[in-house]
Amino acid sequence: MNNLYKYKTKCGLDVIYYQKKDFYKSYCGIGCKFGSANLKYEINNQIYNMKDGIAHFIEHKLFQMPNGIDAYFEFDKLNTQANAYTTQDKTVYFFKTLDSVYEPLKLLLEMYFTPYFTEEDVNKEKDIIISEINMTCDNIDFAKNYEILKHTYPNDDYSTYLTGSIDSVKSINSEDLSSGYNSFYTPDNSVLTIVSSNNPNDVFNFIENCLSNLNFSKTEVNKLPIIKSKNVLKPKTMDFKVSQNEVNVILRLDNLTNENSLNIDKLMTIFDNLFSISNKYTNKLLKKKLFENDIDFECTSFKDSCYAVISAPSKKGEKFAKEIIRKLNNLSFEELDSELLDIRLKYIKSDHIISLDNIDYLGDQILSLALEDMDYFDLINNINNLNINSLKEIINEINNCEKTYIIFNSKKS
Repeated sequence: MNNLYKYKTKCGLDVIYYQKKDFYKSYCGIGCKFGSANLKYEINNQIYNMKDGIAHFIEHKLFQMPNGIDAYFEFDKLNTQANAYTTQDKTVYFFKTLDSVYEPLKLLLEMYFTPYFTEEDVNKEKDIIISEINMTCDNIDFAKNYEILKHTYPNDDYSTYLTGSIDSVKSINSEDLSSGYNSFYTPDNSVLTIVSSNNPNDVFNFIENCLSNLNFSKTEVNKLPIIKSKNVLKPKTMDFKVSQNEVNVILRLDNLTNENSLNIDKLMTIFDNLFSISNKYTNKLLKKKLFENDIDFECTSFKDSCYAVISAPSKKGEKFAKEIIRKLNNLSFEELDSELLDIRLKYIKSDHIISLDNIDYLGDQILSLALEDMDYFDLINNINNLNINSLKEIINEINNCEKTYIIFNSKKS
């Protein structure tokens, strides 16, 4: 695309700049290819194991800069909205502003490349993170998802708490944070993304000037595989604090990784078609009272796997789960409604076109995909070639993937 510019700085930081000349709002984000599941890595043939929650802890502490400077407060003074988040495979820091992008960009780069971990500050932050853990543990959806991940990737690092456990957080010290930071927060393991109206060369020159005053870690790290398990766990039923009995059918699709960024869209298209109330099959299940209300589904992809969860409230959870698994094992392309498939694919295409005018979404998508070694604009090109026949290979993966289920039975608090 004519308004997309890529630039590599002298220190090795990849910069993606998307110029939107007619927009006043700007987005700027920098991210690290390091998340909660990257717990094992190798440096100079020596293997290291990090404590759970290091990536999330670093995210918290990076806003605390030397000389008592609170980056959140500084961003606020510049009329910008700043925030950050950690996932299993990345950590992202970003801001949005209607004012000039330059000063907050300078602050973002200084914050990201100037770690400041003192033992006193680390100990203060522990109570904040433990409080966050307690709140998420009380969140039913979070707790259910954790059980599902443990069931899908048994004993793999994807099934650890993103925030770490209370015990692991209590054990973290400044040396642990420094080790994690120095290993992964390097220019060549990071990506900077900007969506703004400014001249790209002016922006690149400004970035070089900012970086020239900073020091960088240059550790060469080899990330070790996150997934070692080959199979999901057997079906199980457990008491849980849900308002009504709920069944979750789990599909582990190791061949549908996020290297193909459209895999999730294709999966969702198929499930949306199959589990629509207008579909004869789903209507038949409803008449048999195998589920109540609606069938929900969600899909998540990683660099080395993908999983999908099909859930519904049900008083006949085991029958529902076994029937869904039987259907998915034998699902054929001909059973799907081609008209509805075509409508869904058109919606996907139009939705991505509309996203080009949403600065927040556009900036985050470009950065997130870049941190997964994908190009957002390659995705747009692939979407233009998306057609019904491209769904057939996904159905084959659905037929042959590992499947299991968890039934959450309602219990009183």
